Amino acid sequence: MKYIEIGRLAYQLTESCSIQTTITGYDIDEPLFSLSPDGLLTLKIHFAWDGPSGAVNTRSFIISSGYHDALCKMINRALLPVEEQCKADGLMDAINDMPQIWTDGEDQKEVQMGTFRRLYAYVSVRVFQRNKKKEEDCRSRVFEINLLPQ
Repeated sequence: MKYIEIGRLAYQLTESCSIQTTITGYDIDEPLFSLSPDGLLTLKIHFAWDGPSGAVNTRSFIISSGYHDALCKMINRALLPVEEQCKADGLMDAINDMPQIWTDGEDQKEVQMGTFRRLYAYVSVRVFQRNKKKEEDCRSRVFEINLLPQ
């Protein structure tokens, strides 16, 4: 995922990126994001998001917050049913559990969110979901994550 900071707490993609999700059966194609029937979620160039809402912005949270924000936009615009919120939250949690390689010029650094912060982030999005119908532990489900180069 390549992005630029466009403000103190805002990010914008400089190239498209995709991830495979378990949210299948929908064909959504919006100007800045898409979700294919097989579950491929694509954030298109110029997609912008505010980073992790209500949390400290750190590198270990930027990628998952972008994908989560796109799925929440789909739910809020009624492009996806509210019932898919649990999968969106689980995807965020699964990405937060993955080690990530960050490149800054010629330097590379591996970052990974700590267990306590990951749990706190997951519980926070589950508790504060505006449209949730019932509390459910999405972490008990199996999620397959494949980061795909563009």
